[in-house]
Order: sequence, then structure tokens, then C-alpha cells
Amino acid sequence: MDYIKECQYEERFIAFIDILGFRNIISESINSPEVLQDIIDSLEYVYEEREDNYNGKLAQSFIGRMISTFSDSMIISYPCSLSGAGYYILLDLVFITNDLINIGMMLRGGLTVGKVIHTEKYSFGPAMNRAYELESKVAVYPRIIVDSAQDKNVIKEALKNPLNEKVFEEKYLDKVIRKDEDGLCFVDFLNSSLGFDDEMSRNEQVKRVIDFADSGRKKYTNDLRIKSKYEWLYSYSTKS
Repeated sequence: MDYIKECQYEERFIAFIDILGFRNIISESINSPEVLQDIIDSLEYVYEEREDNYNGKLAQSFIGRMISTFSDSMIISYPCSLSGAGYYILLDLVFITNDLINIGMMLRGGLTVGKVIHTEKYSFGPAMNRAYELESKVAVYPRIIVDSAQDKNVIKEALKNPLNEKVFEEKYLDKVIRKDEDGLCFVDFLNSSLGFDDEMSRNEQVKRVIDFADSGRKKYTNDLRIKSKYEWLYSYSTKS
């Protein structure tokens, strides 16, 4: 029973993300080898993120970073006791969102902070439930919602234990978190200069996302539910 003693709830930043519209994408893949390949590439990416975290040359599980994956979903968490944990998880989300959108997959998710148990085998707890709720009921569009509830405020918690200086963390948060028109905060994955090598690479990525979103909104003209997701992405990327 020693393993029970080792499993204790701890305060962690935790993100639940998945591929938006995955069921529809699977349906499309039946008659499209290109879409089928996109699915395989995206799932390989998700799987490799998990494997690299535990067994890769740049494994980060030793600092408390945990990753779980199942189907098209991914859970990432860091202990709040780690300096810069809020910075690290936001940077992860910037990279993962851009990488998957380049494969042709939009992400939706929720990022929060609170009590959770996250190991290589399982993840559960109130914060896990909250992250899933943000993804499934709040996000709606291809965005990762950053929790701003009073007792689950990601920004406030991140500033308690910054990577270097609080000033640095505040400047970074200004770049990577944006407030949407509905008042919700989300990961501003195209505006974060820390997610790109230089301004040119950022501009190139913005153009790729604009083209991708524009293509999607034209493709789904007769399906307003799906089209609205691409419309949101187009509006966001053209303002980035």
C-alpha cells in the first residue's frame, strides 16, 4: 500500500487540450488519403510529445512536467512549486498549437490551476475536471481558455513563483494571453514572440494560419457550426 502514500493531491497548472472536430475529420478521412495522413501525423505528434517527456533526450519529467495522452487529447501539467511553471506550460501550449495547426488540426482546450494528481499512469482531481470543463463547455472555438476565476486564476498563480523576476513574467504573460471579445482570456499563440525564432518566422506563421482559416471557412459554407470555428480563427489571425 506504499503507493497510496506517494499519491497526494498537489497544486499544479494543468491544461486539457484536444483536436477540435476530430469526429468530423475522421469521417472525412474515409474518402480522403490527405486527411487520413493528417490524422496519423497529428496523433504521432501527440504520442511523441508524451514519449519525449519521459524517455527522450530532452525529457522533462524530472522537473515535474507530466503528460498524458489518449486518442486526440493531451493533458499537460506542472507543479506550482516549480519556479516558472506558469511560463513553461504556456510556452508548451504556444508550440503545440502552432505545430498541430501546421498539420491541419485546430486545438481547443482549457488551462487552470488547482489540486490534481498526475502521474505517468493517470490524472485526476478537481483541477483536471475544471480544465476539461473549460475545453468542453467554455472554449467553443479553436482557443485554449486561460482560467481567470478568483480561486483558479492562472495569471495570479504564475506570478507567485516566477522563472526569474516578476517583471519578466508579467511581460511574457502580456504577450501570450489575450482577452477575447466575450471577455474570456485565451492563449495568444500567434502573438507570443517567445514562440518564434524571429519576427519573420512569426509573420510567416500568421500567414499560414490565415490561409488555413480562410480555406476552412470557404469549404464549410453550408455548415455554419463548423464554419464558425474557422471564422473565429480567421478573425483572430488577421488581427495578430
